[in-house]
Amino acid sequence: MIDASSNNAIQARHPGRRRLVLLTVLLAIALAVPAAFYVLPNPARDFEVARAALQTGDLQRVQRALERLDHVPGYAPHCSYLRGALLLRGGSAKEALTELGMAIQQPELQTDALVLSGQALYQMGRVAEARGLWQQVLTMNPASVKAHRWLGIMYYDIGAMEDALRHLGQVSELAPDDARPDRLMGLIHKDYNKYPEAIEHYQESIRRDPNPPDRDDILLELAEAQAGLLKYADALLTLQQCRESTARKALEANCHYGLGDTASTLEIVGEGLKQSPDDLSLLLLQGKSLLFDKAVDQAIDVLSHAAEKHPMDSNVQYLLSQAYAQIGNEAKALEHAASASRLKEFMENFSDLNARAITEPSNADLRFKIGQMALQLGWPELADSWFHAALAINPTHAQAASALKRDP
Repeated sequence: MIDASSNNAIQARHPGRRRLVLLTVLLAIALAVPAAFYVLPNPARDFEVARAALQTGDLQRVQRALERLDHVPGYAPHCSYLRGALLLRGGSAKEALTELGMAIQQPELQTDALVLSGQALYQMGRVAEARGLWQQVLTMNPASVKAHRWLGIMYYDIGAMEDALRHLGQVSELAPDDARPDRLMGLIHKDYNKYPEAIEHYQESIRRDPNPPDRDDILLELAEAQAGLLKYADALLTLQQCRESTARKALEANCHYGLGDTASTLEIVGEGLKQSPDDLSLLLLQGKSLLFDKAVDQAIDVLSHAAEKHPMDSNVQYLLSQAYAQIGNEAKALEHAASASRLKEFMENFSDLNARAITEPSNADLRFKIGQMALQLGWPELADSWFHAALAINPTHAQAASALKRDP
């Protein structure tokens, strides 16, 4: 028999054996204790995790949290909120609206559920009701980024740009790390030739997020605004950061033309036309450059091709009138000058209606008319956006609905 003193002596000589015995005992205890002892149910934590996962688009995590919460007492509204959000992501707006209606009864969920309900209504074409819910949220919480964001998007979609800028400006201020509102504000200002404001917003958007998914688009639009202010050198520096494309070549060529470098203009245009032989911007620049170099016959060939492919462009007709005047063909010069004048008047009217739409956010007929004119100009995608805007304001606008069903 080994007495206590002998045992102590053995342990003193073999400390590793003592640790091994201790670890074995602890492992046996751990295996005997249920796993729930270590991860206690925490429905509040599960819900917050699911809420965060909605923001990142991790819908599987949302679904797992929903399964854990489904039978927890007092969490039925939370489950309705999560189900509604998932249904909305899946395009089932009507079913989402029903679930979210139950979630609205829970005070801590009310504002978020109202925002999502507005999204569901917006998807269903019930724009006025959606706007009412988002405005209700702002009454409850004037600093709601989500409500401001959706109102900004809604007003942009229907062409009410002043209201869109107001709400997007609020998003930019309330969410200083979010690059998206400044990106959209830059586009709005550029489209209405407010180039200094556009440049400011584009640069702020890039500062907040230097590598967004649409970085090339932002840089091209920024360069376009810089060129609009005749800052051709700045525009060329911006374009150097873009991938090669027809749009980049057209803008580069335009900048070189603005700097008086005809040779570079023609070289870049020639490269671009190999890839896109019908591109209007490239054809116009080639025609102008050839006229500048007194290569009138070549200019007429280029511009005649442009007129065939883009019959509603007044600039093509104007350049053709100049070309024919240079070779003494007065009849042709007058014919194309008349066409240029007529098309220019059409474009001015189109621009005026666009400006009117900003100050008449509830005028569905005006938006339908702009859509019709966009179709005449050969811009079907722009036309469809105006037809959708008309329907957003008046879901029963039969003419707009019919226009969207036209043959492509």
